Amino acid sequence: MSQEKEKLKQKLDDELRHVKFTKQQDVLNRINHGTWKDKLSSFLDKEIEIPLMPVFAATTIIFLSWGIWTFTNEKDHQPLISHQELVEAGGNIYWKEQLERAVVLNEN
Repeated sequence: MSQEKEKLKQKLDDELRHVKFTKQQDVLNRINHGTWKDKLSSFLDKEIEIPLMPVFAATTIIFLSWGIWTFTNEKDHQPLISHQELVEAGGNIYWKEQLERAVVLNEN
């Protein structure tokens, strides 16, 4: 078996005799990072994969729990405009404050 390997190696060497590897120094420079710029460049050259389903599920859970928490901790469930009064004037219905402002403006 070793003779077969030797024959194959010899044949391969003969076929690749004209092929020369000329970029050896470039490859070694890319592997051995000497400066901090090279190290930073190689660090930033990484690919990051973020799975979308777990991120979407976590975001949904956070927003839903925040919404439920704010809804249950709301002190008064009355709308803000409940203290205002409706007034009927001239067949129309107005907020009392707006009607008073309009009357004051028209009087001047």
